[in-house]
Amino acid sequence: MATLACLCAPLAYILANGPDGLRQTTEDAVLNANYLRAKLEGTFELPFKTRTLHEVVFSDKLQAKHGVKTGDMGKRLIDYGFHAYTVSFPMIVTGAMMIEPTESESREELDLLVDALQQDCA
Repeated sequence: MATLACLCAPLAYILANGPDGLRQTTEDAVLNANYLRAKLEGTFELPFKTRTLHEVVFSDKLQAKHGVKTGDMGKRLIDYGFHAYTVSFPMIVTGAMMIEPTESESREELDLLVDALQQDCA
């Protein structure tokens, strides 16, 4: 029964958005991830030069030279009211920082995240 309950929210989301809405939300999530990549590339190491889809992965390689690790930066983001990015995946990237902006994030909110990352973590 618990498994069935876990499927209710995704089903409601799919039904509420419909085919066109699902396409739009997917495109918005991809656009948001690419926006963050463009704004933060150069501030953080980009270990993969491949196309960015719904998430962007950076490394703390540049910051680690100064003793600042990905966990430190994630904790600092919490001080600014942001949910910290994923810090331990993908496991093939040392100091991974996987940022997955949702389709509902506004450009203003993304810019606040960029400002916080560049101000305190660069």
